[in-house]
Amino acid sequence: MKLRHMLKRTVAAALMMSMLLTVFTGCQGKGSDEEKKSYTGYEKSAETKALVVGDYTINMDEFMIYAMQYMIVNGITGANYDEKKLEDYKEYTISQIREIKNAYHVAVSNKCELDDSDMKTVQDTFDTFKGKYDADFLKAYGITDDKLMEVFKEQALVAKYSAYIKKDMGEKMLAETKKAYENDIFSTIYMIIFPTVEVGADGQPKQDDNKKYVYVSEAEKAKIKEKAEAARKEILAGEDYLKVVEKYGVKDYCSETNLYKDQYSEKLYNRIKDLKDGECSEILDETLGYDMIYMIKKDDDEKRQIYIETLVDKAVEEQFEGLYKKWMAVIPIDKEGDLNGTVIKDFDLVTFIKDLTTASPKVTTESTTES
Repeated sequence: MKLRHMLKRTVAAALMMSMLLTVFTGCQGKGSDEEKKSYTGYEKSAETKALVVGDYTINMDEFMIYAMQYMIVNGITGANYDEKKLEDYKEYTISQIREIKNAYHVAVSNKCELDDSDMKTVQDTFDTFKGKYDADFLKAYGITDDKLMEVFKEQALVAKYSAYIKKDMGEKMLAETKKAYENDIFSTIYMIIFPTVEVGADGQPKQDDNKKYVYVSEAEKAKIKEKAEAARKEILAGEDYLKVVEKYGVKDYCSETNLYKDQYSEKLYNRIKDLKDGECSEILDETLGYDMIYMIKKDDDEKRQIYIETLVDKAVEEQFEGLYKKWMAVIPIDKEGDLNGTVIKDFDLVTFIKDLTTASPKVTTESTTES
């Protein structure tokens, strides 16, 4: 079973990795040797502790990798960064590190491991990253190949374990939900209305000053009923229902609707319960006009599956959200005490963003001119 939105809300690591690949797609390389760039750098970043998360020590090189990912995902560059949000950028980066370390700790504790296929994905991410960012920039900021691989592998493990948990949740819920709805009718109907209210230029029913509908005359209403009855006879005789509503000029007042469990009123259910595919209900004089129901498909298994998967997807997201919150509490966090003094606070993020922008690949823009 493939849940259509199973990974819709995975942890940030998966988003980061996929977005990195997206950003790189269709981009130029690092430039020629003639375009030598210089960077302020932070060469001892690997030796400078930034913070701790439980037993995990995060040095500034790792902090900067997460900061890079945040800037890339959010499109923050040296030209558009918000001076007022610099501390927010840092706080978000710290938060993401804490989330990943907690989730990584849970994944490792549950014996989750990367297989050869996972490692190929990590390697591809690493190769793409290295191929698109100026090596001098990474060197200037002390970001080594080993540290990049370490971060990418941790993020991949978190994404894998999260996907595994969601898949397991989904499969269990799917079986239960299928059983719960296996005998319920999921119909696709076409509601046909011949309006007896006056319709304005905007296509909406007219109302008087008291917000009551304005109806056509009794004589006109009788003619409308005759048209509705004639249309029903044509449909029951085998005419295409869409062509019939087009012929009688009421297409704009008709609509296809999917009806699921708990969406039927008793009145509606009684009108369609005996209808077979291709049949029309009796005509009723309702608030907006004479209406009838054409049964497109009495028991639409495809619609049932979509409905079931939608329910399961939503339930999985809610259940995983609760579980994820528990993961985030596995390692106690001291928001101030876990930081290494003012190392992160003193970090020149503006210069880092500008250097990152300089080191970033430029999107290739192709244009053609006619002579």
